[in-house]
Amino acid sequence: MRYKADQKEETRRKMLEAAGRGFRSHGYSGIGVDGLAKAADVTSGAFYSHFGSSTYIFTIKTNVASDLFICLDTGGGTLGNKQLDWLEDKLQSLRPDYRRCIVFTHNNFFRFQHTSSTNPLVEELQILMDLFTKYQVNMVVTGHDHEHDVELFGNTTYLVMDALKDGLSNSGYLQLIIENGNIEYKFINL
Repeated sequence: MRYKADQKEETRRKMLEAAGRGFRSHGYSGIGVDGLAKAADVTSGAFYSHFGSSTYIFTIKTNVASDLFICLDTGGGTLGNKQLDWLEDKLQSLRPDYRRCIVFTHNNFFRFQHTSSTNPLVEELQILMDLFTKYQVNMVVTGHDHEHDVELFGNTTYLVMDALKDGLSNSGYLQLIIENGNIEYKFINL
């Protein structure tokens, strides 16, 4: 079904206004896509049609093997049930076909210091860690906590990134190196 340009613009305006109200009332992570869609009297599909999603997968194939990479949209602090269901479906259906699986996400799962950033829900972390163990995720690269860190839980390596910001003494990025069947990582300071 095709919509007129003015109808599309009206839908977009309603969603942006609902987002403003929702963020003021509930905070950025307190409303979610479903809440925004409901407040704007549109479907969640309409939201994604207008604004898209940051959840995706890609593969890197070589003549030796293929590796699966999964990006999770945790900018709002939580994945929500739909994205968790999507993740489990992708891990269950795709993971067996790949040599390794690497997940990356904005939020740091393990906070070692107080920050003003949104923390993932404890229940959600339990679900994620169970999925990563069950489907043998090799590595999880998480967003910055202003000090890089490496943790090993089961067979999954969790890497916490440095902040990438001018003027910080520990500003840097992560380099992943896949060669000779091994995966290595190096934190690069700027």
